[in-house]
Amino acid sequence: PHYAAIGKKMLDMIVLNQMQAQFQLAGLLSSWLRSSEGLQRTQRQIGIYQDDLNQIKEHYDRLKQKRTDLFENQADYLLSQDRYSEEMSRLRDEMHTTAEQMEKAAQALTTTQTALTVSNPWLKLFTSTPYPNEVKAELVQQTIDRIDVRSEEEAEVHFLHQDYFLLLWNVYKEATP
Repeated sequence: PHYAAIGKKMLDMIVLNQMQAQFQLAGLLSSWLRSSEGLQRTQRQIGIYQDDLNQIKEHYDRLKQKRTDLFENQADYLLSQDRYSEEMSRLRDEMHTTAEQMEKAAQALTTTQTALTVSNPWLKLFTSTPYPNEVKAELVQQTIDRIDVRSEEEAEVHFLHQDYFLLLWNVYKEATP
């Protein structure tokens, strides 16, 4: 709604400044990822996500074992049909919830593994070429997802693969005082 209110020069200045910052950050983060400190920190962070996924998998395996035990107890007439149905229904719900958690944890691990390496799509985008002396529309189209104009003097630039940048940036900020 504010697009008409912001001047072209102001918008160009905001976009160019933010693009230049992205190129500079990409250089900084690329160097940090290749450093021994960066490698250690990213491996630790990935390990945390892997541990979370492993714990969920172990819980799911215990639930599968409970399901087997329930079935065997019902087959051996140690459980009534009503009790078996009730327990099995509860167990199915818990297994479903745990399976969803496992899927989310696996996705988070994959995303984190990608974000914390030099194969990070955002990093590749901003390190594949140096920041040019003259920015052309083609570069803007290749790097910017959208621009939200907030007021006459404020606009928020959303770059492609920004979620990967944010993951990497947060780990970098935690590791460097």
